[in-house]
Amino acid sequence: MTASGGTDVCILGGGPGGSAAALQLARHGVRTTLVEKAVFPRDKVCGDALSGKVMRTLERLDPALAERVNGDAHVQGSWGVTFVAPGGASLRVPFSRHTGEG
Repeated sequence: MTASGGTDVCILGGGPGGSAAALQLARHGVRTTLVEKAVFPRDKVCGDALSGKVMRTLERLDPALAERVNGDAHVQGSWGVTFVAPGGASLRVPFSRHTGEG
């Protein structure tokens, strides 16, 4: 809550939907409070990566923010993923190498 006494909308959950809603409401002058139960930063699968689809969505929501994110980006190639179960069994899934040709 703000010191001036209020919020117009309270959004519970700071995931993609909640964050996008809060961003759009705030851009339209709606006093918005976003409440998230998780503590950040945290370890989470894919928590440190934004896919191309996510960046295209961010560009539609807030082009200036997308540009800032792109400017701060650290590009790291990804050639696959390995899933490891609590008992130690693992499954490796290699990604195909798409060259962009053809």
